[in-house]
Amino acid sequence: RGFEHWAGTQLRSVYKAMESLVAKGYLIGTKKIQPNDSFVMTYEVNDAGRQHLRKLVEKAFYSIVGQVDFWLAVSFMFATTREFSLKALQDRKENLLKERECDKFWIDKIEEKTNFIPSNYQGLIKMGYEISFITEKRIDEWVMNLEAGADKGFFIDEREGDICDE
Repeated sequence: RGFEHWAGTQLRSVYKAMESLVAKGYLIGTKKIQPNDSFVMTYEVNDAGRQHLRKLVEKAFYSIVGQVDFWLAVSFMFATTREFSLKALQDRKENLLKERECDKFWIDKIEEKTNFIPSNYQGLIKMGYEISFITEKRIDEWVMNLEAGADKGFFIDEREGDICDE
């Protein structure tokens, strides 16, 4: 989900997307001829592709556009460092708590009926407030696991043979 935002392409054309990434120097494409003279393309991420993914992940952690960027960043944390991921999660929690305060202000206005807020906005404000508690719980779990050293070898700075340009 959200691949079209990261790769700048639509999912309906996977090979076209892969060829685009090859052309940009992020993948290596290899054509393998089959016994029936058809071919299969295989793709491998190269160092430039890993570095590009890392930049995308780190940018997504700090995106203010939406929740999907954050979910993608968490999904691809392996492309960055443990230290960066830990700091980004802690920063995200800090911002989450600030956003929750803002949501609470507007929820109080809704309950006081002192401002006219359309029902769809009321629902979105309340939903964002409620989701923030679940998100905070998950962030706390991830931070605890990162601080405890869970998932050794998962991050780019812990894997053998991967480039880490700290």
